[in-house]
Amino acid sequence: MFVSMRLLIASVFALPFLSAPSFAAQNGEESLVTVYFATDRSELTQVGMDVVEAAVDRLDEACTLSRVNVGGHTDTSEGVDETWSAELSMARAEHVTDLLVEHGIARTLVWTGGGKDDYPAYATSPDVKEPLIRRAEIRFLYD
Repeated sequence: MFVSMRLLIASVFALPFLSAPSFAAQNGEESLVTVYFATDRSELTQVGMDVVEAAVDRLDEACTLSRVNVGGHTDTSEGVDETWSAELSMARAEHVTDLLVEHGIARTLVWTGGGKDDYPAYATSPDVKEPLIRRAEIRFLYD
């Protein structure tokens, strides 16, 4: 019983990491993909890299991709040192940008920035290790 409960709980928590993006974009629209990071890490796991690859593979070829915005974020436990938080959020965004370029997105289309812990996915107390806040958001914009 406990093993099956743990598997169910693990499956539910894995959903944000394993969900493949699906786009049916039209010109003037945007789509958002979010990937998550381990604490104090700027490299994605293989699952995260697979999500980025799936996002690029599923881009709607009927629309013109005009821009891709990549914003890296840290949680409040990583934001205690402002310099470290800024560097880590930027390193996350740069890592995702490199993966996008590696999978065929023109570098000139990608804006990369770090948001530190200034833009949490939701509010937490200071010094909280929250996996859903340690992320990079990839916003695909279409003409």
